[in-house]
Amino acid sequence: MLIITAQCAGGGNCYNALSMLSSMGVNTRLVSKIGADPQGNKVLALCKQNNIDTQNVVVDESMNTGFSFM
Repeated sequence: MLIITAQCAGGGNCYNALSMLSSMGVNTRLVSKIGADPQGNKVLALCKQNNIDTQNVVVDESMNTGFSFM
């Protein structure tokens, strides 16, 4: 199989629930630990776009943010 293009999109159970609740006006907060990498930056940006509080997110320089390909 030849992959011509790839796209990164946010998602997953926790993010999907927080995003939906936030869109309904519920105050939401992500409590997590992510890496100081492009994937971690994407998580923070998506949360900011969707009014999800990230004050309890720990950014760890020594780790990579988990992600999966589908």
